[in-house]
Amino acid sequence: MLNSKAFANSSAIVAVTAAFVCWLITATLPDFAFSGANSWFHMINLDSVRMNSTANFGETFFGFVSLGITVWVAIYSFAEIYNRLAKK
Repeated sequence: MLNSKAFANSSAIVAVTAAFVCWLITATLPDFAFSGANSWFHMINLDSVRMNSTANFGETFFGFVSLGITVWVAIYSFAEIYNRLAKK
């Protein structure tokens, strides 16, 4: 059995931390970040969608909060469904 709250908490922490690290990289090394993202999408040129600057603090903070909530709800739901199915 999974502890749904602990699993959701740890997943949200990992997701928000990864998003923060990604933001730091894009803020400090934008060319490196763009070339990394470009390498993930084979045969697609991302130059036309490249932003001139990173998101401002308000957008970034909202992104962290909304990501944390979304991941927490999704993983909590997943763990609860898993636990119910595992009982059968």
